[in-house]
Amino acid sequence: VDMFDCVLPTRLARHATFWDEYGRHNILNAKFKDDETELAGFTKSYIHHLMKENELLGHRLLSLHNLRFLHALMEDIRHAVNNGKFEEFRKQFYSKWQK
Repeated sequence: VDMFDCVLPTRLARHATFWDEYGRHNILNAKFKDDETELAGFTKSYIHHLMKENELLGHRLLSLHNLRFLHALMEDIRHAVNNGKFEEFRKQFYSKWQK
């Protein structure tokens, strides 16, 4: 629960890793080289390039994305708990999450 006092989102970002609704991914994977979908307001291909070139902006963008992802996830969890639908939310979340 206390993930907001944790180094994990920024540590993962330093290692080119980000979360999305489908799981944990490494932006350096070849599949992101030409991926024009957005992450943190920039294309994944651009962030891929930044990380390949070891540009600090890439680390910052992934850090911001990971922090925002956790914040949004907690918002969704809070909403589900307040509406008595946490179990439904949990099942839906894990049905998409790749382990």
